[in-house]
Amino acid sequence: MPWRRAIASVAFRWQDVLESGYPGPGHTESGWLNRAIFALPGSETSRLRGLGVGATAPLVIRGRAPVLGWAPQILPAASDDLAMRVLDLYQHRDSALARLYALVSKPARWRRAAVSPAT
Repeated sequence: MPWRRAIASVAFRWQDVLESGYPGPGHTESGWLNRAIFALPGSETSRLRGLGVGATAPLVIRGRAPVLGWAPQILPAASDDLAMRVLDLYQHRDSALARLYALVSKPARWRRAAVSPAT
């Protein structure tokens, strides 16, 4: 579905804005957390280090400050009830996002029945 790609593209651009700390998209050379670590006092050898978790360091931690990386060797499969637990989390925090998440996590035949006009 082309609309999903378009939505994902916009979402990833704004995720970059959050992680870069700049006011708009297009700044992916460093993240705000790495710049903050780099600005802390200390010599090059005693400088604090950031920790990036995952196969690739997230933008928020990329930059000139030294960063350690860690990724699990084996990532266990998600449990069958993961989607329901995530949905439950959002239902208590963001009801609009919870409705959208519930829609996209159901099979197509259920989505048609769940769509209702906005009130």
